[in-house]
Amino acid sequence: MITTVFDAAIYPRAAVARAVRDYRGLAAIRVTETDGACVCALDGTRYDEALTCREFENYVLELTVSMGGKADDVY
Repeated sequence: MITTVFDAAIYPRAAVARAVRDYRGLAAIRVTETDGACVCALDGTRYDEALTCREFENYVLELTVSMGGKADDVY
């Protein structure tokens, strides 16, 4: 299992949620929301764990940019 953290001041909840849905065939992702952050734990990845995590992070970033880069909701 590998964990990554998304700061709520940068990444909108909608971007993280969409990425989790889109990656469901590549990894089991457990999301824990804390005050000011979203923690995603990837487990059982189809491909290399570290690579899958980095690609997931990049995808969340891409979705954030496509949404206008606004983190207007809080975790």
